Amino acid sequence: MDPGMQPGFGAPAYTLGLTAARAFGPLTINAEVSADFFTERDNFQFGSELRGNLAGVYKLYGNTSSAISKVACILELNYLHLGRDREDGEGLDGTGGDILYVSPGLRFALPGNANLRMLVKLPVWKSLNEESDQQGAEGLEKYRLITTVSFCF
Repeated sequence: MDPGMQPGFGAPAYTLGLTAARAFGPLTINAEVSADFFTERDNFQFGSELRGNLAGVYKLYGNTSSAISKVACILELNYLHLGRDREDGEGLDGTGGDILYVSPGLRFALPGNANLRMLVKLPVWKSLNEESDQQGAEGLEKYRLITTVSFCF
């Protein structure tokens, strides 16, 4: 089966990243850069990924005695650079490129130190290599709905 159509990478991957955050009253700015590197398996290697994210989180509501103790709106800019996948040492057509997403959403603080976050991720600019032959979903989608639940302990 084509590795690009499988749900996992099938070989070790390494991530290196830096994150910074700063609060300005009810507004928090988060910035992150990270890189993913994939190892070769069966003469196939996924292209590296470089990500840059900038997010603003603005607290709309706060009441520690209610079931939803905080509500915040979120606006993210997400940049993704995809390297070309390689097979037998050669770069594969229809892989790699650059995408910029904008992601508006909401975050709710729940009991038990839980957070629920919901975003709509919209590709607003892209420059994909051989776009008509791209086999993955990155950059070709109209939107993504992203929901996360996290717990602090």
